[in-house]
Amino acid sequence: MENTDARPDADSASEGTVLSRRSALKICAAAGGLYLATPMINCGRFQAFAQVGATYSARAIDLVEGSLVIDMLTALGGERWEKMWDNADAIGESDFQWLKSSGIGVFHVAGTTFGSRAREYAFKEFARLNSLILYKSAHVMRIDSAGDFERVKREGKAGFLLGMQNSVHFDKVEDVDTFWLLGQRVSQLTHNDRDRIGSGGMAWFDGGLTEFGLAVVERMNKIGMTIDVAHCADRTTLEAIEASSKPVAVSHANCRALNPGYPRCKTDEALRKMAAKGGVMGLTVLRAFVRGEEPTTIEHWLDHVDHVAKLVGVEHVGIGSDAGLATGSPKEDMEAMKWYEGLPSNIKKFYRFRIKFGIDGLDHPKRVYDIAEGLIRRGYSDADVRGVLGLNFKRMLEETWSGRASRGNPPSAHVEPNANPARSPSLYTAADAGPSLGSFTRNEI
Repeated sequence: MENTDARPDADSASEGTVLSRRSALKICAAAGGLYLATPMINCGRFQAFAQVGATYSARAIDLVEGSLVIDMLTALGGERWEKMWDNADAIGESDFQWLKSSGIGVFHVAGTTFGSRAREYAFKEFARLNSLILYKSAHVMRIDSAGDFERVKREGKAGFLLGMQNSVHFDKVEDVDTFWLLGQRVSQLTHNDRDRIGSGGMAWFDGGLTEFGLAVVERMNKIGMTIDVAHCADRTTLEAIEASSKPVAVSHANCRALNPGYPRCKTDEALRKMAAKGGVMGLTVLRAFVRGEEPTTIEHWLDHVDHVAKLVGVEHVGIGSDAGLATGSPKEDMEAMKWYEGLPSNIKKFYRFRIKFGIDGLDHPKRVYDIAEGLIRRGYSDADVRGVLGLNFKRMLEETWSGRASRGNPPSAHVEPNANPARSPSLYTAADAGPSLGSFTRNEI
């Protein structure tokens, strides 16, 4: 995309600028394993990550390291983080440094609930997540309010934004309040099927937003919980956006105009409606979502950024990878394909995955650096790049959470290091039992 304002900001390095010694050391220290392999490569390009073998401009590195980067759906990933759900002691400071070295500051962590006991299951999962955050509070914090975005950057912690990939755990409208108090700040209205709220993309019939769904949307607006329509079918998506008085998120999807017929991509009509309300769409890095044929590379992912930018403005696009940081590793791809092969045929027909899950050029833990470099290459300004990396979602989340205090609702509670909150069995069961955290449903695409 051509952008006449693509010059670097006054306080940022140009693409040809050599990093100062202080900047280099700061980058190394912040990343926990990130290092500069050579003093300078090819006019200001640096080989920053040995396991990737890519080179990045000083401008791209500065943009990532100086920005708040938000991934609006992540599975975290990696063998050590899979063990985390069974035993919090399985992870330590180095694992959190690994998360932060990705360049991502805020991770939207969201599971999926199903069945008649969905509410009970959701209580347990939020208990596990809250217990982990409490137990490892020196390294991670929960994102509860607008001020936490500045705090997580200032304190150098990993930020966990708690959500769900459907809303069937809301047995009654008042449950929105209950789960808000447990730290939930984002809720996807539906997953793939039809439920009491609306229709997901796999539903045989899209009946739109239900009466109960409308009541949930209104309550989420009032309480200050972000509405997410990433998995919703077309009619349900449009009706939810129309019903909401606040911006609506599409946390992880792509553009159907560039991948025709793919149900997990959003139509131009939906994007226009979303943008009109101030919403943002996070683009996934999943191969099948981005393109229906080979090859599928970072350039095709950047085409989706361009499409949203030209259609409604670059301020309405962000990152929602829908992938773990280990996506692209042989083991991760093998495990993912094994999981995929075990799915029912209708789900496989729906998702149409092929050869591997990730996109060439974005299939490694440091992909946000490649995204920044690619956006620079496409002519986006520093302000635009920062927006895509996280500030667009920050703005939208702050707006959807605003106004809560004026409505007389109880304030959010931060989990501080060495805090000893009064525990209720529903919230801190896992912590009361010690570091064992049980299991957590994996990211369900």
